[in-house]
Amino acid sequence: MSMLRKLCFVLVFILAGWNVWSQKSEVIRNSNYITHNIARMIEVLHYQKINFNDSFSNVLYDKAFSDFDPSRILFLQNDLDSLNYFRYRLDNEFNGERPEFYKVLGKLFERRVVEAEVLVKDILTSPLPVRSNKTFIPDRSDFPFPKTIDEKKEIWKDYLTYEYLTLLTDDADSATLSGNIPQSKLDTAFNRLKFSIERRFKQWKDNFSEEIYLSRYLNAMVQMIDPHSGYFLPVERREFEEDLGGVYYGIGALLREANGRVEISELMTGGPAWRSGEIEPGDVFVAIASTGGKFQNVEGMTTQEIIKLTRGQKGTKVMITFRGKDGNLKTVSLTREALFLEDTFTKRAVIGTSDNKLGYIYLPKFYTNFDEESGRSCADDIAGDIQALLKENINGLIIDVRDNGGGSLYEVIKMVGLFVGEKPVVQVKSRDKSPAVANAEGVEQIYFGPLIVLVNERSASAAEIFAAAIQDYQRGIIIGSASTFGKGTVQRTFRVPGRYLSQTKEDLGTVHITNQKYYRVNGGSTQLKGIIPDIILPGYYEYLKLKEDSYPNALPWDKIEMAAVVSEREEKWKSSIMESSRLRRDTVENFITLNKSIELLSKSNASKAYPLDIVSFAQDRMQTREALRLLQNSIRIDIGLPVDNVEEDKIRFAESEQFRKETNKAWLNRIKTDLYLKEAVAVMMDYTKIQSAHDLAR
Repeated sequence: MSMLRKLCFVLVFILAGWNVWSQKSEVIRNSNYITHNIARMIEVLHYQKINFNDSFSNVLYDKAFSDFDPSRILFLQNDLDSLNYFRYRLDNEFNGERPEFYKVLGKLFERRVVEAEVLVKDILTSPLPVRSNKTFIPDRSDFPFPKTIDEKKEIWKDYLTYEYLTLLTDDADSATLSGNIPQSKLDTAFNRLKFSIERRFKQWKDNFSEEIYLSRYLNAMVQMIDPHSGYFLPVERREFEEDLGGVYYGIGALLREANGRVEISELMTGGPAWRSGEIEPGDVFVAIASTGGKFQNVEGMTTQEIIKLTRGQKGTKVMITFRGKDGNLKTVSLTREALFLEDTFTKRAVIGTSDNKLGYIYLPKFYTNFDEESGRSCADDIAGDIQALLKENINGLIIDVRDNGGGSLYEVIKMVGLFVGEKPVVQVKSRDKSPAVANAEGVEQIYFGPLIVLVNERSASAAEIFAAAIQDYQRGIIIGSASTFGKGTVQRTFRVPGRYLSQTKEDLGTVHITNQKYYRVNGGSTQLKGIIPDIILPGYYEYLKLKEDSYPNALPWDKIEMAAVVSEREEKWKSSIMESSRLRRDTVENFITLNKSIELLSKSNASKAYPLDIVSFAQDRMQTREALRLLQNSIRIDIGLPVDNVEEDKIRFAESEQFRKETNKAWLNRIKTDLYLKEAVAVMMDYTKIQSAHDLAR
């Protein structure tokens, strides 16, 4: 998922508590213009050529039902038949007719939610079974809708049992593993389940709104074309600006809502959540307690309600219980802090001893100044970091763009130039047009030594452009997971006009359209395939299947002509280093354990079906919990070398506030115990030896 799409997705849920009611008259009164204009913009601007015809309508009809009810627990199969009048008429709504389908589907959705609430209340009047031969697959997106009310009720019962067993096995003690569970524990879990489900239905009913139905319908259409385009309702920006302006004290995380739960979307680098090292994107909020207070169950709460609970006075503590992607619980204590934008800027360090120093730069995203005098450019910051590290007499440089979701194209072009000079960096192509070659014009190469770029599955967009250019020019070695994310598309944001294209009075929302693709210097797209590193390490996130190729509607990979002549022949010195890395990793226990745990978690994810028997369910969760523990422990290992700030940073931190000193210390400690960085350092040591031998030979 692109960083822009993630941020906008989060905005839809966290800004002003869905402040759409004040916009209702404008949005709904203009729904026909919104629908027609978005369709015209898609036709003209999207990278893919789109025809709004009967075939498109047929696919969209099914997708709209799926997007309104992705778990297949609300609608019935005959609901699709009852509205079949619209199946081949949705293209007409985008081609000029007044849109009606989203209203009819929304009203049907409301009826089915109310009906499901009655079914669930009836199911929960009796105890749920904890011993059964049945299984349940939580991801029902590929299942058909139930045919009858009785079938739907049975699905709900299995789903509630699955949730019940999950609560019961949060702490898999001997009693749980034997199936002899005390009644008090059964009652507590059952009450938690009822509370969570009640909140889920309240949340659904609170969002009974034509605006939301219109947005959901239009997004079904837009995201049928590609996963990174989307329509967003008008929202009040004040709270978001407060978030970025640092005027509140919180945990340093962006939240999003998914399948009725609130989860972590992104961690703000340097913030309390990030520094804990225990919280990851995808972790679901379960309970929250402030200093000295009791834990409050937050399952079923809205994003806005949870945000209020995580905020508080500076320096106060908040305890949060999360459910990880493995389904297990973890409780983390965090101290609320002011969140400073500088935490997302580059960081630099020196690794090694005085006779063999290596430079290390961490770049969390490709930020830019947007022409603001007080703003910062990541390319300029990287240039400054390189100069500071060169003063330390480094023998090699490691650039870390792991978890970097991208950012400014202009910045990445300048940044590549720092390592290769005024050469082509990337090609950008619009639909039916020749590619435009972006050169690092006017950028002076300032670093000529050995270079390594660290990537992973979450390195995307601009991060992939950087790694690709370094690889194409064989300017350095790329190290990381089997491939990067694979986002090689460009999105542009457009205001949605009303009746008149020049209309500016009404705020009718924005649409983000994929209108270009990126291509490497060698002509290959970064889309879908991503960048394949020279040295492949086990992917920490690989088992989660988070990359671009996980989207069925992702745009395809293709190739155009080269922008510059680059050698595709692997140089002998690089082959030697790659082989040394392979032999070394085969004997490192942490890498062996890492591979095993990834394999176990991948198999666990692939099976999908969970036994609805408490003993089998608990054993399954224990195995998953153990695999995850091994995964997390395996990537922590002492790199065996000193890690410190450059001299000028030591002076700066000595005069800084305490929280900055603590943030810096936490960051240095994380570097010291990074398995992937340890291997990158070992590779760099081989690299510098070969470089020295080559220099002597000359």
